[in-house]
Amino acid sequence: MFCIKPVSQVVNECKAIIKQKNKSRAVKIENALGAVLAEDIISIEDMPSFARSTVDGYAVKAEDTFGSSENMPSFLEVTNEILMGKEAKEPLDFGKAQKIATGGMLPPGSDAVVMQEYTENIDSMLSIYKAVSPGENVIKAGEDIQQEQVIFTKGHKLRAQDIGILAAMGITLVNIIESITVAVLSTGDELVDPNTKVLKQGQVRDTNGYSVTAFLRKNNYLADYVGICIDDYKLLHDRVHELYLEYDVVIISGGSSVGAKDVTSDIIQTLPEAQLLVHGIAIKPGKPTIIATSKNKLVIGLPGHPVSALVVMQHVISPIIASMQGAKPPAFEPTIRAYVKQNIDSQTGRTDIIRVRCSTDGDKIIAEPLLSKAGVFSSLVKADGYIIISESVEGITKDSEVNVHLY
Repeated sequence: MFCIKPVSQVVNECKAIIKQKNKSRAVKIENALGAVLAEDIISIEDMPSFARSTVDGYAVKAEDTFGSSENMPSFLEVTNEILMGKEAKEPLDFGKAQKIATGGMLPPGSDAVVMQEYTENIDSMLSIYKAVSPGENVIKAGEDIQQEQVIFTKGHKLRAQDIGILAAMGITLVNIIESITVAVLSTGDELVDPNTKVLKQGQVRDTNGYSVTAFLRKNNYLADYVGICIDDYKLLHDRVHELYLEYDVVIISGGSSVGAKDVTSDIIQTLPEAQLLVHGIAIKPGKPTIIATSKNKLVIGLPGHPVSALVVMQHVISPIIASMQGAKPPAFEPTIRAYVKQNIDSQTGRTDIIRVRCSTDGDKIIAEPLLSKAGVFSSLVKADGYIIISESVEGITKDSEVNVHLY
């Protein structure tokens, strides 16, 4: 029998009960993309460590250029050229300029750079046709990152740009939390391997095993698709117990509904110190979802319908596993504003996830609901994103402006 709980309650309760994984290890930054930091990263130096130019031009004292114009240029003597990668040692005096390239080190005494486009250099006599202010076209020492500044905090998931700034700081090893290991097991007498070329009547190729595993890997979890188990209590019991010993999380796809052959809940409760946290979530699609713990391991029963399985993975299971690993939740999801093409029915007390396909009408974006059943997988493939109808809202009317969360 289901005991339905709202999505937010399910996620918060599970986060509160399941302990974070605390094993960490050092990895090279080139292998750290998507990893979760086990500690704060603190800068050991200023970045840049010297003032440098953002343009090709001439390092000057800004005061020497005041009043410069095309009709009345300033004139400075070019005394030096600063080579890339070399220290600028020669001090700059009033009435002088030094040639500099983008990224070059400013010489002592200079405080601005005049872009080359606003100058003319004839026999080391520089004409300046546009004034600059102090600090113009210059990145000051420590302007990007200051020494002892916290660059990233514990729980941050490293992105490509993060790897780059770590390299720029000379940080080549980072301590990360070991990734969560996940086993994905599909169940059902009707399921066959996708390599099956000719299906018999009643057979379907397993999709959930592959799509759920792909979803997990995209989120940088160590996910293994471990195959199909038929609807046999003993076989499924033994397989789940075996996987429980090897993985942090076991996901069982299918068998979560209340029915004679849906025995997932019974088997989960035979695990050591099993605690059934959820059997039924107020979400559409995805209501018959099971979440349980066993000695701080997570065991999940997903609905067999492919759309339901992925919706639950994204909106319920993913934030729980992220919390288990100690990852901070994302500050926001990419969204666009759009106008709904037709009325959408929903009921209060339940979160509805509506797949939509987007198009343009003039300068407006139109969101067309793909109101198919949970077993129609193509609705996910056709969708550009989805609308979330919260528990407190009873439907959305045509032409309403909504947030579309992009896939």
